[in-house]
Amino acid sequence: MKSYNRSLVIIAGMLILTLIINGCEKQGVEQKVNKQIRLLKHDYYKVRNSAALALGKIGPQTKEVVPALIQALKDDFGPRSAAATALGEIGPDAKDAVPALVEALKDENINVRRHTAGALGQIGSNAKEAVSALVQALKDNNDGVRRYEETWLHPEKEDGPSRLRRSIVEALGRIGPEATEAVPALVEALEDYDSEVGQRAAKALKKIKGKF
Repeated sequence: MKSYNRSLVIIAGMLILTLIINGCEKQGVEQKVNKQIRLLKHDYYKVRNSAALALGKIGPQTKEVVPALIQALKDDFGPRSAAATALGEIGPDAKDAVPALVEALKDENINVRRHTAGALGQIGSNAKEAVSALVQALKDNNDGVRRYEETWLHPEKEDGPSRLRRSIVEALGRIGPEATEAVPALVEALEDYDSEVGQRAAKALKKIKGKF
């Protein structure tokens, strides 16, 4: 009996110790999150970017992370590209950010739009409501980019517009069968003069049609 009671005491002690450790770890994460959220408003842009990326690494361990990144994405002086990247890092758990990411596809900064498209792709099928906006962004980009790139002797040159189109078509593929609305635009993208856009469009079409 004494041995049995001793075992119960040991087990109870281990359970209590585990609860204490878990509580300390949770408190530590919350403190780190709060610190990074404060740094999103720092005067120096590199600090703001680092804070956003750090929150993406932490992920949805606390409920404050995604809302903070959404706010940073909307802030004209916020780390918008980094916030989009961080939301993509969180992936499907960042689905609440989809409406804000859809709006960010209209951002004047092409890098913000590119990182936004990438984030929507990483969120995957949870970003299905963004398909129409991605298709429109692809069309808008094609309308303007041809005039821009025709001035170059080498249209295949690595540049912002081409990289944006690659991100968009890849995002549509990662959303998968929910992106059937994008099929006509992706078929047109097969003929893009940037061969990598065409290759990614082909892969996206296969994913949407469920071939792999």
